[in-house]
Amino acid sequence: MTHQVDMAGARRRRPVKTIATITLILASLAILLALGTWQMERLYWKEGLLADIAERRSADPVPLADIERLAASGGDMEYRRVALSGTFDHTKERHFFATFQGQTGFYVYTPLILSDGRAILVNRGFIPYEMKEVSTRTAGEVAGEQRLTGYARSRLAQKPSSIVPDNDIAKNIFFWKDLDVMASSIGLDPAKTLPFFVDVDDLVQ
Repeated sequence: MTHQVDMAGARRRRPVKTIATITLILASLAILLALGTWQMERLYWKEGLLADIAERRSADPVPLADIERLAASGGDMEYRRVALSGTFDHTKERHFFATFQGQTGFYVYTPLILSDGRAILVNRGFIPYEMKEVSTRTAGEVAGEQRLTGYARSRLAQKPSSIVPDNDIAKNIFFWKDLDVMASSIGLDPAKTLPFFVDVDDLVQ
């Protein structure tokens, strides 16, 4: 009798287990479908972003004033080509730690002093770690007024991640591009410093 009762109980529990299994499978499929949809949407977004960047980088440069107006209005100015002119102050370089083509070094940010006395930090390019000192690369310290084109780059509102080291102001090594600190550490007037960067594309002269 006990055996018969146990068998009957097992038969009653079997549909419950089957329903639970089916529910689990359906839930798993729903999660996988959702992840697949998210990944596809992210892929389309990334492809669209890359296409947009490529289009902007191939466009004719616009005057600096146009980028200023765009920045002031909160518009998207990232990677828009810009034409500007001024004189580099090489005594106030800021060095952003990075790697380029497998080599460790720095991107050199130099204030470009505009004709109206304002300044903008310009990324002039990458140098190997052993060339951090200006004395090792004097040939690249162009003098006089320069006309150049480049890409507008937005400032960062905060450190991008908690794992990023703090900037070492004393050693002039920046691990993230804190525009305010980069500018203040070399004595630039905040009221006369443009609130974005420019990555140099070409020196016109």
